[in-house]
Amino acid sequence: MRGFQNLYKDGNASAIDFQNYYQTQTGINPTQFFSQWYYGEGYPTFDIRYNFANGQFFLKSTQSVSMPGVTPLFITPIEYRITRSAMQDTIIRVMHSQAIENYTLPLIGNVTSVQCDPKNWLINKVQGSVRDQTLGINPDPVGLQEPQAGFDSMEIGPNPCKQLLTISGAAEGKGSYSLNDVNGKRIAEGPLQSQTQLDFSQLSAGVYMLVLKDMEGKTKRQQKIIRP
Repeated sequence: MRGFQNLYKDGNASAIDFQNYYQTQTGINPTQFFSQWYYGEGYPTFDIRYNFANGQFFLKSTQSVSMPGVTPLFITPIEYRITRSAMQDTIIRVMHSQAIENYTLPLIGNVTSVQCDPKNWLINKVQGSVRDQTLGINPDPVGLQEPQAGFDSMEIGPNPCKQLLTISGAAEGKGSYSLNDVNGKRIAEGPLQSQTQLDFSQLSAGVYMLVLKDMEGKTKRQQKIIRP
């Protein structure tokens, strides 16, 4: 932050300037963060269910969003504080990358409560956080278990984009994409490949909507793309 201040003092800087400076200094690509929290809209709500037995702990976290048409999912690391009888609290940090996440880990003691985002790192709401004894327990825990990746975990970037936009992580031939302008006019469309690229270099500056659909033509994800 100090370096960014010194670079742009007595001048003007944009969000893109900060994004590029951050990535240069840290080596971390912040595109996903900016797409969700800066260019996106709304906030996530987490519905928490948990269970425990035989030295295992099972956590189910279901995310819904307030503006699904703009930001269908907030992919984010998130912490949970697990409180147990006559034992110290435990905080775990996991990645929430799909609408429904299931985590299993070895844990001794009787769990009395689970608090989502205990340090208030995220703008969010929490529902539930109750024990659900119908949740299954994995008899052979091997750490945190997460479902296989789907449309919500595909990587889309860079965003903002001036040249090539890359969509990666799709199962080849298992879906399609379309790119529309703010008036709904179709700019491009086609089948999803394991890595799909769209050329933004000839497009006018503005906001575009990328729509990803499954094989049945159902919309599975929408992403706002900025052409600076």
